[in-house]
Amino acid sequence: MGNVNTKHLAPKDLMIFHQNIRNLNNKSDEILNTIESNPPHILCFTEHHLKSYQLDNIFFQNYQLGAEYYRKRYKNGGVCIYIHESLQFSNTNVYEFCKEKDFEACVIKLYLSCCTIGIVNIH
Repeated sequence: MGNVNTKHLAPKDLMIFHQNIRNLNNKSDEILNTIESNPPHILCFTEHHLKSYQLDNIFFQNYQLGAEYYRKRYKNGGVCIYIHESLQFSNTNVYEFCKEKDFEACVIKLYLSCCTIGIVNIH
């Protein structure tokens, strides 16, 4: 996989990959092949269709799960954010504002040397 430069990352250089994935299960290899030549700093997925324990078992080399929202009552839906392992971040819990099928969101704070940036993934 290509190199992700994060040493002095400026907001203008931040690369975010978003995909309405319609079921993230068994698509890790396909995604890694898509981003291989120019890997982004952040991966955002909507409609991942998974529960929390299933998201914990999805592996993207050099990325970690930073934030998630999954449906408890209904099937499908959900949003998540994966962050390159070289970046510092924190999860901002917005679960109380979410409503299944109407407003599904997750948020991270990304700490760069110059500033803090909020990344919001909404479906």
